[in-house]
Amino acid sequence: MRRIFGALTLLALLAVINAQNFTLNLDEKKVFEGVISCLKVEMKGEKVPNDPKFLQEHKCAKHCFMVGAGFIANNNINPKKISDILCKDVRNSKKVKAIKESCHHLKSTEKCELGSKLMECYTTVSNNHKD
Repeated sequence: MRRIFGALTLLALLAVINAQNFTLNLDEKKVFEGVISCLKVEMKGEKVPNDPKFLQEHKCAKHCFMVGAGFIANNNINPKKISDILCKDVRNSKKVKAIKESCHHLKSTEKCELGSKLMECYTTVSNNHKD
C-alpha cells in the first residue's frame, strides 16, 4: 500500500510540473525513491494521508519532490540539474529564462519551505509568462 501511495505521490507532483508544459528527462523510479526517503526524514512520524490534495498542497510533499528530482541539494537550489533535466527544446526558452531569473535566488531555513517556494514560483512565473 505504501508503494502505491508513493507512486501516486510522484504522479501527482509530476502532473503539476507537466501542467506547465515542460517535458522533463527524469528517472521516475529514482525520483520516487528520493521523495519517499525525504518524506521519512522531513515528516518524522507524522502520518501522510492517502489524499491527492495533500500531495499538491503540503509543503513537505512539494519540497521532497524537488529534492527527489535533484532540483534542490543540501537545501540549495541546483540550477544546473534543473537545466540538465529540461528537454533541449525548452532549455533556453524565454519562459525558462524568466523562471531562472525569478526563482533561482530563493532561500529558506524553514523545514520543507524551499521546495514549496520553488514549486510555487515556477508555477506562478510559468502561468504568467507567454513564450
